[in-house]
Amino acid sequence: MKKRTVKMNWTGIKEASAENGARALRAETALTNYQDETGADLEDAVCDLLADIMHWCDRSGHEFETSLRRARMHHDHEAD
Repeated sequence: MKKRTVKMNWTGIKEASAENGARALRAETALTNYQDETGADLEDAVCDLLADIMHWCDRSGHEFETSLRRARMHHDHEAD
C-alpha cells in the first residue's frame, strides 16, 4: 500500500512546552499509520479512528466517554 503523509504544518505553532509538540507528532504518527492501513484521507482518518476506538471500547469494557473527558482535562491542562 502506498505510504500516505499527513499534511500538517507544525511550524509557527506557539507551544506551551516542547512536550505539546511531541504529543502532536505522536498523534500525527498514529493518523499516518491509520491512513496507511485504511486509505482514508486526513479528515476521514480522524473521525474513523475515533469511531474505531469507540468500537474497541465497547468490546473491551472501557468507557469511551470517561476517557474522552479525561483526555479533554489533560489537553486543557497542557494547552497554551
